[in-house]
Amino acid sequence: MEQSVRERHLHELLENIPELFAAGFSLADNGKGVGVMRGAQLRGRWIAGVTGFAWYPAGAENATRKVRTEDEAVYETLRMVLTSLQVMRRKPRGSAGSDFAAAPEVLPARAVAKTGS
Repeated sequence: MEQSVRERHLHELLENIPELFAAGFSLADNGKGVGVMRGAQLRGRWIAGVTGFAWYPAGAENATRKVRTEDEAVYETLRMVLTSLQVMRRKPRGSAGSDFAAAPEVLPARAVAKTGS
């Protein structure tokens, strides 16, 4: 199936976001809708409907998100990318320390009061 005019426009909007690709995501332009991939794995598709766009995760029969405009679909796509990156950065349970444990402590400079004689 071919992409609709609105789906092509969404594809173009997403294509112009270099951070999407820098994070390891890509767009699939085959089939219906706008496919969003992480590496070689399809994450889901935005499919245009009468009242907006619906997000269908890979392998799902029902939409899990619905938005009215292309801009909202872009916003939701970027939220999914950021959530994915946050999940990747989390330390496994049971690991010692936090993400900031290795960072050096930065203390604010103290003002030294001059004493007059």
